[in-house]
Amino acid sequence: MLDIIMNQLDGNADFVILQSWLVKHGQWVKKDDPVCEVETSKASIEVLAPGNGFLTHIASLGEEIRVGAIIGQIVE
Repeated sequence: MLDIIMNQLDGNADFVILQSWLVKHGQWVKKDDPVCEVETSKASIEVLAPGNGFLTHIASLGEEIRVGAIIGQIVE
């Protein structure tokens, strides 16, 4: 199982907002496929899959997510 961790995207941002899931829960993804979009104070950014497998959503749309938090998982 691989965790999708919210990395630091904006030098000053401690939180981001989950705008949309680009892949449905349970759908197969490949490494580096965009899986969701998050919003920082400056831009909307796609988050990429860390590996191959089935996506499990953890974070909800509109949720404020702390940098370093797990937002989803990839299960082989």
